[in-house]
Amino acid sequence: MRLPLVFCALVALTRCDSAGTDPVSYSGIIEVALAQTADGVAGLRLVAVDDGGCADPLVVETEATPSSLRVRVVGIGVRSGPACEALIPASAVVPLPFTQQGEFPVEVVHRGATDAYAYSIGFAGETLAAVRTSTTRLATP
Repeated sequence: MRLPLVFCALVALTRCDSAGTDPVSYSGIIEVALAQTADGVAGLRLVAVDDGGCADPLVVETEATPSSLRVRVVGIGVRSGPACEALIPASAVVPLPFTQQGEFPVEVVHRGATDAYAYSIGFAGETLAAVRTSTTRLATP
């Protein structure tokens, strides 16, 4: 009787699906904010705020042009590395492809909905504003 409970707990902790390597669907809210990539490039941070995971990677697919960015949230990936020591939500940072000054559309697709943001580069710096959201939200500072 205890063996099935232990197995279910292990599956929940490791986020394995039936194959053990595919991303697990995430149905919570995604928080969106400006950030920098590990290389210091301007980026878009996506955080699965309701995820009680272990710093698992948020798996995304991107379509980028010099004038637009579309990010599709695939799910939460399987983390590799040392044992989990803290509950940290899954996240990803996507590089922003924009280099010129101006306003650029950014779309985030999650749970079948497309949310719209406006990314602006100007003399005063960079800003990100929500235009239309349903399954994502702008992170609060």
